Amino acid sequence: FASITGPGNFTSIKTNLAVLKALQISTNKKIITNNMFEIISFEQNQCDIIILDLNNEKYYIKDKNSYYIIYKTDIKSFLEENKNATILTNDHSIVGDNIILSDFSIEKWAKLNCYKAENQLFTNEIEPLYIEEAKITKRK
Repeated sequence: FASITGPGNFTSIKTNLAVLKALQISTNKKIITNNMFEIISFEQNQCDIIILDLNNEKYYIKDKNSYYIIYKTDIKSFLEENKNATILTNDHSIVGDNIILSDFSIEKWAKLNCYKAENQLFTNEIEPLYIEEAKITKRK
């Protein structure tokens, strides 16, 4: 079994991983987990920063030390601050000499899963990749 652990919608990730864990326990099958940063960077050259656009008002960022979020309105200043970094992104509106485009695809995810299976990179621990806290509001 294989699954994407995030980042993304909090409820979707939790539900997906709960089903995966239940399948693992009930079948004793091995599992492979990937996050979106791993998938988009698979088979790519080394990069300093990964910028993920998940079709909302924010970008999810991974650099060598951490994961964080910036708002799309702040992308120009972020790119200027990191003009000497090699940046991998799936957002085709981000352009520059230091920008490498790489899209998410089911094929790329499948190749990464095959690579991990061939190299016995299975996991028993299923950890979601949350970059921001869930937004829960109380009913009035």
